[in-house]
Amino acid sequence: MKKAYIFDLDRTVVDSDHRVKPCMKENGDLDLDKYIKEACTEEKVMKDTLLPLANYMKQLIEAGEKVIILTARWCLAHDYVYLRKNGLRPCLHLSRDQLERVFGEDAERIRVLGDAAYKKVWLEHLFQTLPEYDFCFFDDHDGVLEMAEKLGVKSVDAKIMNQLLQDQFVEMYMQGVEDTESMYEALIEECSEKDLVIFPEWFAQLILE
Repeated sequence: MKKAYIFDLDRTVVDSDHRVKPCMKENGDLDLDKYIKEACTEEKVMKDTLLPLANYMKQLIEAGEKVIILTARWCLAHDYVYLRKNGLRPCLHLSRDQLERVFGEDAERIRVLGDAAYKKVWLEHLFQTLPEYDFCFFDDHDGVLEMAEKLGVKSVDAKIMNQLLQDQFVEMYMQGVEDTESMYEALIEECSEKDLVIFPEWFAQLILE
């Protein structure tokens, strides 16, 4: 099957904690109404920074791969501008502001769902509209990852991957690029010891390029 790559935004490819964290519920879901009211001004959005996984997402986009954003955000114009300016312009962008366009009168019911239930609706929509694709999903929310795994979607914990990438890049800087192959092998071993999902083949290319 063809491959498609789905990325969450906040805490996955974008560090927006300075404005999003105060709008998070205890279970990790986004308090959407509070977020829209307090956190999504243009000034605050433009202060977001990119996380290490963003580099991989950009590589996939530049290579012409099927890349999809699936976020709990309600995106406004400046959200789209920020993503475009930073090279994060996928072929599909799925967010709460897109619900009515896709789901019509059912949009309001879906809008108020918790993150896992909300993203499940989008994933099931992707299964129906892109049946020829096998999906790989990057997210930081434990409940969302568990839901996606139950649906049979290969899921990668963005928290762990971003930390591993960050640690690896620091080591590369300190030791020099000639050591990257052995460092990559050590990283595979570390992931295996932590019982992560099967170590993704793309990671070798990401580290060694």
